[in-house]
Amino acid sequence: MPENRRNIFIIGSAAGALFCLCIIIAVVVLYEPPRPYDLPVLAEEGPYIPRISAYDFAVPDEVERFLSPRPVYFREPGSPWTEKDTRGFWEDPRELAASVLKRQNRIKLDDILRKVP
Repeated sequence: MPENRRNIFIIGSAAGALFCLCIIIAVVVLYEPPRPYDLPVLAEEGPYIPRISAYDFAVPDEVERFLSPRPVYFREPGSPWTEKDTRGFWEDPRELAASVLKRQNRIKLDDILRKVP
């Protein structure tokens, strides 16, 4: 970008920012809050209305039972698994990693040995 165009761009950006800032200041200064006579007037006397405290909005104790009732199952849940039940599904992560490394190393060695005359 030529130096002259760059200066014009910087001056234009600064002027735009200054214009926006002037608009914001004008809106803040000229904004008029609502007049007091526009607001509803509260009666000085009348029936006693008790004040509401923050404790009126407190969650009651044992609400967990109310909000989350016991689920209805299609069938009764089974008993928890024992170590004997899970033994057939267990795979040692170290053995898995070793088998992956063994396979990768075997492929690399085969590639190297194929290249040997």
